[in-house]
Amino acid sequence: MNNLRVTLTIAFALSVLLPVTIVVSITFNQARQHARDTFISTMQSEVKQIDNAFTFLFKQIEDNVRFASKRPLVIEATPQVPVNIDNTDAHTFEPDGTNSLNDKLYQYFSEYAAAHDDLAYIYASSTHGGYLQWPPGLLTDNYDPRPRPWYQAAMEA
Repeated sequence: MNNLRVTLTIAFALSVLLPVTIVVSITFNQARQHARDTFISTMQSEVKQIDNAFTFLFKQIEDNVRFASKRPLVIEATPQVPVNIDNTDAHTFEPDGTNSLNDKLYQYFSEYAAAHDDLAYIYASSTHGGYLQWPPGLLTDNYDPRPRPWYQAAMEA
């Protein structure tokens, strides 16, 4: 009789524990999969928002560059920006106050930068190696902008 009681108790315990274990295991796996799917979906949405923000930012920059480069002053002055290829001393370009095209271009760059707070630099360069920068910065000796990646990218655009 004692054996029968133990056997029935074990059978009853197994008949309760086995389905509960299976249900818990299935529920846990479904919850984990749902959490993973939700995480992936949320991250994809966030990455898309970041991508859209960068796309918008670069589009604004492209529009600003296109607008600025079509100004008559920029078109007229750019071929005349100073050439530093044969300059053997590092130096900083400063407007000379003569109201030359370079001074006017530099002044335009200053005004343009004042209207665009997020702007750090403006470069103008010519096919003959001329170069103008806002704000003033130290130019190395024999500076030639033409081999620079930014110049190459601009020429390809």
